[in-house]
Amino acid sequence: SLDKDSMNKLVKGKKVLITGVGGTIGSELARQIAALNPEKIVLIENSELNLYNIDIELEESFSNIKRATYIANIRNRELIFKIF
Repeated sequence: SLDKDSMNKLVKGKKVLITGVGGTIGSELARQIAALNPEKIVLIENSELNLYNIDIELEESFSNIKRATYIANIRNRELIFKIF
């Protein structure tokens, strides 16, 4: 079972960056993290369509959560540093 109190303390009111957010694991992380009321979620994905799909889903389910989306490959060091 998950320790939801610890997870909430880790995420609530904080900025969270998720890479690979368009994949199965990344998108599920995004959903669960959004439910914990972070200040903002930064979504990074290299597939424009997958990024669009999860962004739309989060907007519909968690419209109160600020989001930033980036199409990027995490191997692109300069771009990742700009995002940070």
